[in-house]
Amino acid sequence: MKLKVKNLLAVVAFAAVLFTGCKKDTFTEIDSICPLVLRTDPANGATGVPLDQIITATFNENMDPATINEVSFTVMGSVVKGTVSCSDSTAVFIPDQPLMANHTYTGKISTAVKDFMGNALQRDYIWTFSTGVVLAPMVISTDPYNMETGVRLDKVISATFTVPMNNLTMNDSNFILMQGTNRISGNVTYHDSTLYFVPNSALLPNLVYNATIKKNVKDLAETTLDNDYNWSFTTLLVTPPVIVTTDPMNNEVGVVLNKMISATFNMPMDPQSLTGSTFTLKQGSTNIPGTISYAGNTVYLNPNSNLLPGLVYSATITTNARNLAGIFMSANYTWTFTTGVLLAPTVLSTDPSNLQTAVVLDKTITATFSEDMNPLTFNNATFTLMQGLTPIAGTVSYSGRTASFNPTNTLMQGTTYTATITKGAKNLVGTSMANNYVWSFTTLTNLMVVSTDPLNSETGVAINKEISASLILIWIPPQ
Repeated sequence: MKLKVKNLLAVVAFAAVLFTGCKKDTFTEIDSICPLVLRTDPANGATGVPLDQIITATFNENMDPATINEVSFTVMGSVVKGTVSCSDSTAVFIPDQPLMANHTYTGKISTAVKDFMGNALQRDYIWTFSTGVVLAPMVISTDPYNMETGVRLDKVISATFTVPMNNLTMNDSNFILMQGTNRISGNVTYHDSTLYFVPNSALLPNLVYNATIKKNVKDLAETTLDNDYNWSFTTLLVTPPVIVTTDPMNNEVGVVLNKMISATFNMPMDPQSLTGSTFTLKQGSTNIPGTISYAGNTVYLNPNSNLLPGLVYSATITTNARNLAGIFMSANYTWTFTTGVLLAPTVLSTDPSNLQTAVVLDKTITATFSEDMNPLTFNNATFTLMQGLTPIAGTVSYSGRTASFNPTNTLMQGTTYTATITKGAKNLVGTSMANNYVWSFTTLTNLMVVSTDPLNSETGVAINKEISASLILIWIPPQ
């Protein structure tokens, strides 16, 4: 009756795989039937198995013999060595020595086996049998696996059994982790046929650890393991993360005030370890708040407001910063930089120039600056034109580096005007001019010199030259 149920389950699983498709490894995908283990000899759960048993697994199709070997077909319990072969749809494992009496074994066919179309077994096939009258529970897998190297220092150690186990036997009396002669303390839990061990502190780098599950653990039928289960693993060789560059560089001067501070590591980091507590920026003892972000191998701190000019800032990344393997920096990393001293913007030139005369009456007054200015700071309060104490109405604008004042009405002839740009005019980083900038000019009159003799800048003039100037009367419409 049990065999019929088992065959029915195999048919159901077979149908399910037909509808879901087969896993391909490096082969080109071909729609076909996936390999399935239909039966084994000994059968799963068999007891009283002969000590000279040849172990076989029969598939639903012919298999590729090149994929069925001592790695993909194993028998566990005590260490079992043997010869593996495949004929058509049947894989064969012939032990080198007779099986042990009154002992439980686990057979395993891994997903490395494939059919001739390159379709792989969809999941490891595992079954147990016993040469005695009792089927003992067994450990079928561990994490880390036996002899694994490069294990993370924050690793949770686990072991999975063939059957559900008695939770009360899953404790620190029956699970032991050793490093040499030192026992590692930790917390043992159990869930869904798997025992978990969480060490109380991180493992040490580049060391061999030995794990043991005592034979005293029991399944739900109160059956113990045949023997203690032992395995070992080696932790990774630690290479702590190192900061290779910073921006600004250490001791850099003249740093712009809107600078985003960054540090680049020699390896990928755990973004969750890069926070406002592990990456700080200070000016003296004052913490500078900002937003932390991470991309590539670089962490960024963007201050919430512009830095202050001419001051020394200190950035620090602490040893709480860790890489993806959980390895922390070996020491705090600190660097300093100095912000630039602010230079106030200046007026380079004006049109009309200071004290210029004979300025045309429809003149637009302009001032050109030493750097880009904030256009929003130019208005009728910061750029004015006066005739004595009387303000002149006009429109203020800004383009390029030049501010312009366009009088609403034409200027009066023969009149002196005073233009002023106040300290309210600022550059793009908010720096004001050091002082108000003031200049004056005079408009033309209706009497104008049109020629002189000698000409302006003429040379070789006779000693007895009579000097003359020709004037012209210009009609200027009344205002």
